[in-house]
Amino acid sequence: MSDPEAPPRERVFVLELPAEPPFLATARVFASAIARQAGCQEAVVDDVKLAISEAWAAVTGSEPVGSIRLEIAREGGRLRFGVRTAGGRSGPPNGVWGEPWPGGIELVRLLFEDAELLEDDLGAMARFSVALEPGR
Repeated sequence: MSDPEAPPRERVFVLELPAEPPFLATARVFASAIARQAGCQEAVVDDVKLAISEAWAAVTGSEPVGSIRLEIAREGGRLRFGVRTAGGRSGPPNGVWGEPWPGGIELVRLLFEDAELLEDDLGAMARFSVALEPGR
């Protein structure tokens, strides 16, 4: 029997798309639908769509990348978004990790203060999170 006071079951939503500009719209629709379903206000949903676009640009950089993997998960009282290269490595357009450039992760940080751009053995990843209203 389930506990009605228990937090909602943690879920991870994943979408992998070719890293080509026409597929960015699909990523934005996917992320915004999950944000809406999680109870985010429409202004926050709009910010999520913009952040997904900028995160996509930040991880694809200037080198060809095979695909982009979008991962969205509820973590406690937050909804975490991750945009990762999935078919190759790339990096920021200026070629230097951690330095600001117009748009990209710096713009995402203006919207979501925990935004970060990382690099690991799998490639580049931009992530940020949204606070959820209590009880959602």
